[in-house]
Amino acid sequence: MGLRRWQWFLGTVGCFGLSFGTPNLLVGDLASPRAIANPVSLNTQIQAKGSQIRLNGQTLRGAWAQWSENGTVRLGIESMTLEKTLGMELGNGLDLGQQPVTWFDNTPYQLPIRFAAPYRYLDVTALAAAQRWQARPNGNVLELTTPKGQILSVRQGQQTWGTRLVIDLDRPVLWQKVSPTKLRLQSDYGVTAQRLRGQLTANALPFTLNDSNGLTELVFKAGTPEIQVFSLANPPA
Repeated sequence: MGLRRWQWFLGTVGCFGLSFGTPNLLVGDLASPRAIANPVSLNTQIQAKGSQIRLNGQTLRGAWAQWSENGTVRLGIESMTLEKTLGMELGNGLDLGQQPVTWFDNTPYQLPIRFAAPYRYLDVTALAAAQRWQARPNGNVLELTTPKGQILSVRQGQQTWGTRLVIDLDRPVLWQKVSPTKLRLQSDYGVTAQRLRGQLTANALPFTLNDSNGLTELVFKAGTPEIQVFSLANPPA
């Protein structure tokens, strides 16, 4: 089976951009989440729920729920939490039973939708299994552990709208935009810092690296417009 390349695109309004790539993923790794389902009420089926997610030891706000469906325990995360807190892009679709979500792939994943007032959960059970996430309810908190990625390299290029940075990763990672000019990645800071130390100095890249409890924060220099994050994909190299 061949290799396929995924990228993130991080851009600022009209001025500056970055893209992130993961060059070492198999084509079939993320196929399983593409399932069609009809929306159902979960008011009598929810087994656990809460309003916080502890992602690799870091506590974030976000609604989640677990429920039983056809004898299987399912994990749902509220749709805006996936987008605003975990770094997935929600798309537009006509099927009321599934939500297109873009995350390191050309074709959006069609995540099943489940409703339980007042939340709209997206079923990430298959995606979590494919990406080796570990999830465990702990009262109001979902303990979510994901493999940390590593930044392999940074490339910089000029576009008609400004400068773009391409940041190559070894796997898809979740991320949070902490502020308009600060991005936190679920990547190993120690390895990241070691790999990028020379590039940051030689190429005068417009960000610095910070350690956030072992995770990597990219902090952009003063005067940088607000960064926007998108995921892109390339054909096989």
